[in-house]
Amino acid sequence: MKSYSLFNRGEPLLVSDFRARVEYVNAVKRADCHVDISTNGMLLTDDMIAFLCGQTVTVTVSFDSADKARFESIRRGADFTRICRNLQRLCAAYKEAALPDSPGIYTSIQKENQGELPEIAWLAHGLGVRRMGFGLITAPTAFAPAMDAHLCHAIEETSAYIHVHGMLNDIYPTRVGDMLFWGDGMCP
Repeated sequence: MKSYSLFNRGEPLLVSDFRARVEYVNAVKRADCHVDISTNGMLLTDDMIAFLCGQTVTVTVSFDSADKARFESIRRGADFTRICRNLQRLCAAYKEAALPDSPGIYTSIQKENQGELPEIAWLAHGLGVRRMGFGLITAPTAFAPAMDAHLCHAIEETSAYIHVHGMLNDIYPTRVGDMLFWGDGMCP
C-alpha cells in the first residue's frame, strides 16, 4: 500500500478514501499477509477503531514519552491525553487479537526521551498495550540519544519489563554504539 502524506496549511488530512483503500488491500492481498498501519493516534475515533478492528488491521501508535509536556514537545500538534485515551480504547477493542496482531506502540529513542524508556513501557502496559517496539534516532545527530551505558541499561530494563509482563518486544535496537544486544543484555 502506498503511503500518503497530505497537508492543508500545515494540518494533516485523512485520505478521503482511506477505508476503501484498506478494504481493497484486504480483498486482494495474499491470505498469508496482513495489513499494518502506523499512526500518531490522534484520529482513532470509536468509529475508526471499529473499522480497523473489523478489517483486522494491525495498528501501531507512535508514542515517544510518558510525560505529557515532553510527548507534546516531541510530537508537535499531538494531544497526549487524547492519544492515551484513544490507545486505551483501541487496545480494549482488540482484546481478543493474537499478541502479534494486537495494537502496539513504537518509541523513537532520542536525546529528549532516552532516560524514560522503562516509564513509557510501564504506561503503555497500563493502557492495555501488549506490543512495544523501539528504535534509535540516528539523524539528524542533534536529536540522537547518547550511545552510552545509561541507554544500554534503559534498553535492558525495558526489554526485561516487556518480557516479564507478557508483552511482545516487537522491535528493539540491536546495536548501541559499540555495544550489541545479545541474549539478555548489552555486551561489547
